[in-house]
Amino acid sequence: MQKGWSVAVLAVGLVVLMGTTGAWAGGGWHKIGELTKGGRLPVNRQVSACRLECVEGVATINTLVVFDGDNKRGIPLTAKLQKGESQEVPLGNKVKVTELGMSLETNGRLAVYVK
Repeated sequence: MQKGWSVAVLAVGLVVLMGTTGAWAGGGWHKIGELTKGGRLPVNRQVSACRLECVEGVATINTLVVFDGDNKRGIPLTAKLQKGESQEVPLGNKVKVTELGMSLETNGRLAVYVK
C-alpha cells in the first residue's frame, strides 16, 4: 500500500513539474495579436522584446514601429518568415510600449508576442 502511494505522489509531482517546465519554456511571452496585413496592435505595458512568428503562409516584415503615446521609434527589419519561423527583436530594458506597428507584406498570418 505504501509503495502505491509513493508511485502516485511521484506521478503527480512529474505532472506538476512538466506543467511548470512548459510555462518556463514560454519565456514569459504574451501574445498581443495577429496581423494579416500591416497595422498596429495595442500593448500597454513595459516590454524588453518582441517576437514575430509566421503561423500561416509567408510574411515579409519591413519595419517594426514601437509607440509610446505620440513618440515612435522605427526598427528596420527586412525579415522574410515562412510558416513556423519566428524572429525576436530586442527593444531595450523594460521599454514602455503603448502599441506596436508593422510595415508588412504577407499572404498569410503573423502572430506578435511581447515579453
